[in-house]
Amino acid sequence: MSRQAFSEKNLDTVFKYRKRQSRSVAKKDSQISFSEIENKINDYNYKFSDFLSFRIKNSDIYQAKLLDDDIVVSKLDYNIRSIYKVKQKDRHTIVKQILSLLKEHTPKYIYRLDIKKFYESVDIEKVCERLVSDNILSSQSEYVIFEYLKIIRDSNIKGVPRGIGLSATLSELYMKGFDKDISNNQSVIYYTRFVDDILIMSSKRLNIKSEVISYLPKPLELNWSKTKVTKIMRCHCDEVCKCTSVCICWNKCQCVKSPEVKKSFSYLGYEFEFPEVINDQKHGKKVHVGLSKSKFNKTKNRIHLSFKDYEKNGNFRLLNNRIRFLTGNHYLSRTKSRTDVIKSGVYYNYIHLDVLDRYHELDECLSVYINSWKSTKVCLNGTHKNELRKYSFISGFNNKITFKFSASQLNKIKGCWNNG
Repeated sequence: MSRQAFSEKNLDTVFKYRKRQSRSVAKKDSQISFSEIENKINDYNYKFSDFLSFRIKNSDIYQAKLLDDDIVVSKLDYNIRSIYKVKQKDRHTIVKQILSLLKEHTPKYIYRLDIKKFYESVDIEKVCERLVSDNILSSQSEYVIFEYLKIIRDSNIKGVPRGIGLSATLSELYMKGFDKDISNNQSVIYYTRFVDDILIMSSKRLNIKSEVISYLPKPLELNWSKTKVTKIMRCHCDEVCKCTSVCICWNKCQCVKSPEVKKSFSYLGYEFEFPEVINDQKHGKKVHVGLSKSKFNKTKNRIHLSFKDYEKNGNFRLLNNRIRFLTGNHYLSRTKSRTDVIKSGVYYNYIHLDVLDRYHELDECLSVYINSWKSTKVCLNGTHKNELRKYSFISGFNNKITFKFSASQLNKIKGCWNNG
């Protein structure tokens, strides 16, 4: 239980990690007494303060008001993740699996589903009740859970609060049974879920109500407006084919077996495009991968917000850093170890792209802002424009251009975007 302990040493370790990970924590005064927190929890006398809240895109986002609370919740999150082996799925692995399946010459149905108001609908009481009844967490962790639940109730927060790291862990535990039930369906070839985004590939058409919705933990619901079903066929005769094993329809088929019709769907920031009809059995199907429309729009909006903020503050160095960040790649370090360095950006986040049309469009968008910039408040002189013209999404991707930013710089770079 020593690893679960809310000891001075363990809390300090969590604090150092959170400073590197979170903009809000990095900004806060670091005057904190870990020994005092440890004593309060050991004496069952620790109380959470109300969360800070703000609204982004019609969703309430929460942050711990006090640094103490952030560290305690983060430590609880670590304990639960460690005990229950909760890990977020690797995005690149998911994309590789999807590509491999799309290239196969097998008919399939592809379901792209989304859970409506996911975090707000998770039954936090139920998942925390399970954590306590399992009796594998320390008494300290159980006490912190009870106090955490109390502040959730007192604050009238629905579900699990967005913005708090623990919410991702609790929601994963809440969905564990659903994930298992869908994966065990004999018709399901492939199933994956990334937070509230679900992708299912099946050998036959699924009854969404009886084979998906019925397994969703209450009160979760699917967002029907985002539900999309795509079918890959041997040919158009597949629509009426009744063969169960060896297909005799294929030999008798008089259809023009043409792969001209393309189908597509978006997932995890990518747009996958592929032939509707399986044509060439000897070679792998041609699957193309581009940037999704939603990711394109998000990046385009960030360019706009960056220039709008420059109009307010006239800080060209900050604008320059924002454009470097958007068009290039950067380092993410989660520990002090030099070997534990992750790269992120236009290439490293989207290594599977083979269609760069939307990066070309973003370059054109950036060029318009640079060349047509007009403001009565602050100018963009020739030197500034020439500096910004150096940056390109296409170049950042093709040449894997990588910049170094300090934690402080990253906080300022992201400051005006508000997750937009």
